[in-house]
Amino acid sequence: MKQTFSEQQIIQMAQQEEAVLQSKQNYLQQLNRVLKDVVLGIEGLKEIQKKPESVMVKLGPGIMVEAKITDNTNCMRAFADNGFEKATIKDTIGWLNDKQKNVETQAQKVNQDVAKSKQKLNELIGIIKQIQTEKSKNISGK
Repeated sequence: MKQTFSEQQIIQMAQQEEAVLQSKQNYLQQLNRVLKDVVLGIEGLKEIQKKPESVMVKLGPGIMVEAKITDNTNCMRAFADNGFEKATIKDTIGWLNDKQKNVETQAQKVNQDVAKSKQKLNELIGIIKQIQTEKSKNISGK
């Protein structure tokens, strides 16, 4: 069955698709930030395994302190928003590697969704432009 939409309905569909696209792009940015943090965590733990005497620890924007390492085999790992548990660095690196794979898979799916949304939005915009062109021809042709 063929459906017919008014110009206003198509404009509303385009606006909705644009909002969906923006939401997906924001989610993708969040995933990329998580991925960056995971990679930095893996790199930091691997550096600690090399038994340095001290490391530089970032406390905030533009603030770092030097910290002495007293245990290069264990760390504290989050298991909830405010909960931490003791774990070996080796196990934590494995856990972070798994998390990295999961986030990368999720980001890949969201990237595909973003591409589909962009395509759908471009199709709707093309239809709107076509309608406006036809309206201009009808106005100037009368």
